[in-house]
Amino acid sequence: MTVQARARNRSGGRAARREIRTAPKFDMLPGLERNIPLCEVMDGAQVEKIDNASMDILENVGVQFRDPIALEDWKKAGAKVDGEIVYLDRGLVRELIKTIPETFTYHARNPKNNVKLGGKNSVFVPMTGAPFLRDSVMFAEIRHWMT
Repeated sequence: MTVQARARNRSGGRAARREIRTAPKFDMLPGLERNIPLCEVMDGAQVEKIDNASMDILENVGVQFRDPIALEDWKKAGAKVDGEIVYLDRGLVRELIKTIPETFTYHARNPKNNVKLGGKNSVFVPMTGAPFLRDSVMFAEIRHWMT
C-alpha cells in the first residue's frame, strides 16, 4: 500500500474531529425525579389573587388564535369565539383542567427515550420565551386586571 493510498483511507484528523463536534445531537436529557419536599413559595391568598387575575384576563380580554382549526376546537369546547379572539369562561377552564392527568409519559420513537412527566417527575427544555404584549392599551388592561 502506498503512502498516498494510506492517507486517503485514514480516519481521524482535524476534519473528523470537527465533524464530531459540529454534528447535531438529538439526545434527550433524562427526566428528573424530585427527592426533596415540595416547597410552597406563595400562600393561598397570593395564589388566589394570581388565579383571579388570570381568569379575568381569559374572560374579559381573551386570547388571540390565528389558527382556524384551533378556533373551531375552542368553539366545540364551549368557549366564546369572536373572530380570532377566544374568551374562556373560568368554569370551562376549571373543567378542562380537571381532564389533565396528574402524570403522563411523553413517548419517543425510541422507547428508551420516553420521559415521565408530572408528580415528582420534571424535565427541563428550552423555551421560546413568554408571550409578548403588542400595544400599550392591552398592557394597561392586563395591569388593571392584575391589581
